[in-house]
Amino acid sequence: MLVALDDRPDVVAIIPTLGNDRARLERAVRSLVDQQTDARLAVLVIVNAEQSAPAVLDPLVTVVHTGLNLGWAGGLAFGRSLVRAAQLWLVQDDMVLDPRCLDALRTALLGDEGLALVAPMVLRDGRVAARSVGAQRDEDWRFSDWYPETDTPLDEIGALEGYAYVGSRGMLVRTAAWDAVGGMDPRFYPVMWADVDLCSTLLARGLRFRSVIDAHCTHEQSASTSSQFSAVLWHRNLSLLRQKHAGAPPEPAPSITGTVDARLEPGLIATIARAAASLVRELADRIENDHRELERSRALFEQFERQLELADARIAAAEQRARLVELELAAMRSTRSWRLTAPLRAVRARRRESGGSAGRGADTPGG
Repeated sequence: MLVALDDRPDVVAIIPTLGNDRARLERAVRSLVDQQTDARLAVLVIVNAEQSAPAVLDPLVTVVHTGLNLGWAGGLAFGRSLVRAAQLWLVQDDMVLDPRCLDALRTALLGDEGLALVAPMVLRDGRVAARSVGAQRDEDWRFSDWYPETDTPLDEIGALEGYAYVGSRGMLVRTAAWDAVGGMDPRFYPVMWADVDLCSTLLARGLRFRSVIDAHCTHEQSASTSSQFSAVLWHRNLSLLRQKHAGAPPEPAPSITGTVDARLEPGLIATIARAAASLVRELADRIENDHRELERSRALFEQFERQLELADARIAAAEQRARLVELELAAMRSTRSWRLTAPLRAVRARRRESGGSAGRGADTPGG
């Protein structure tokens, strides 16, 4: 059942996208809209760009523009901050999900409290795509034995648990587990190895994950990333993974030789790279400064709110005292007690005397 983002969803599907391929995004969104499920499903599209107008196929789908490319993990982190739901469904814009995919994932997740997340099977021409289920990892954080080795029929797939990770395409996550480990690390920018990092962190907390044989999807591998850039990201983010979890030293990124025009001077490339890095640092510093200014403004606003609350409390107390005085005066006026009405009689007497003196003075010529 598709619902709006603010209409108490059980699951929120989050789709970070650059928004530059409408047809691809439409296919992914349509496969979410068409889910055959009783769960309350909301869809949130995070457009990692300043301007874009991705077409969506249902008015209940929410589209948010970030203004800059947050990457896969960063887009998911931003999406998580905007939603309230028990489960997060991580969907890539180059996926198409089987209509029963969500129900199969939810059945597996809700049936085993020890599972933090589950992932669907990626099919290619009706077979499980090679290297899509998981891999093994040794003590030096080197990965091997990706499973399955080749595209394999569903009925020939073996164990679906016991791997170092499962892929994040179509991953259904308990929001509580996501929050417990801080979600995906946006430092794995813009893509690659963020899902391995998440799974590694969950394993360190004693939490499990697995693929679900009855949940199916299709996925265009690396549809939004060029092969040359993918090679750089693969090695760079793998190095970050090893630094984070194994304390390994940083590893140099692979050479770009063969991926750019050979006539480009190395000095020109280095200058442009330094300029790009400087620009990113300046943007990060500016955002950080803006954030500090926002925090200071928020603190001043909260202080002003507290002062208003104190003023309101004083006004309320004064009004309460005024009401008590009015009640006391009313009681004194209505009582017949000689002792209690003495102050009122004294006031009236002074008024009569004052009025009489004023009258006599006015009648006497010359004062």
